[in-house]
Amino acid sequence: MIAATRIQENYFRHGISSGLPSYPGAVPNIEGREQFLESSDAESPVMEEEPEKRINPYEIFVLRSLAVGSDSLNFRGHFISQLPDLTALASTLKYLNLSFNSFQNIPAEIYGFSQLEVLNLRDNPITDISSDIVKLTNLRIFDISFCLVSTLPAGATICDCCKGPLYGPGLQLIKPHKTIFHTESLLFLFHACSPSCYKWFMSKAR
Repeated sequence: MIAATRIQENYFRHGISSGLPSYPGAVPNIEGREQFLESSDAESPVMEEEPEKRINPYEIFVLRSLAVGSDSLNFRGHFISQLPDLTALASTLKYLNLSFNSFQNIPAEIYGFSQLEVLNLRDNPITDISSDIVKLTNLRIFDISFCLVSTLPAGATICDCCKGPLYGPGLQLIKPHKTIFHTESLLFLFHACSPSCYKWFMSKAR
């Protein structure tokens, strides 16, 4: 009886149920099991997935333009204050419409668009025009009407229609005035900076 009691105490001391047979390896090594679990978790070959890179919705315009071989982009009225990456179009872009947005300055990357012919920045809170604008040697139409520009860089003249800056000859139009100097039809030559400015001026002149 005393021997049986001692054997049962040994079972409890080692955490073994008295109903289990006593043979080598039957005693569960709890500490070793915990070490095994920790090491297996730490050395797990499963890599954490990197978060997917979100595409700027305006980059879709650029990709679409590249896909169809277009040389124009229109971001009119999107209320953006900075451009998406247009590096891929820097040598081919000819028409860029950024009117009715929130640009406070002309984006510096625009001055690297060597083939740009039309730049529309109408109705943006732009206050200054960099002298780098002269780098756009192919620019024919530069519309910043209804912006907040107070001074013009060297080489710019004033549009006769919107009083904005005019680079190059612009669009020339002849408009008769019948009441000046008491003449029947005295013709005046006007210069408009853009087709939209020309249409606006003609609608007001009628």
